[in-house]
Amino acid sequence: MVVNNAGINCSGTAIDVVLDVVPLAVLRICKVIFPQMATRRSGIIVDLGSVAGEMYVFLGTCLL
Repeated sequence: MVVNNAGINCSGTAIDVVLDVVPLAVLRICKVIFPQMATRRSGIIVDLGSVAGEMYVFLGTCLL
C-alpha cells in the first residue's frame, strides 16, 4: 500500500515548487511502486488532498 499525502501551499513565484511537490511527487511515487504491484498482481494507492490551506481555520475547523 502507498499513501500519497504530500502537499504545500504558497503563492507567487513559488508555484513551481508547489507543482513539483503536489502532482509530480504523486506520479513519481506511483512510477516506482507500480512495477512491484504489477508483479504481485495486487496493491493499493491512496491519494489524499486538501483545500485546508486555502480556507480560514478557526479552532481547528475549516470554514467554507
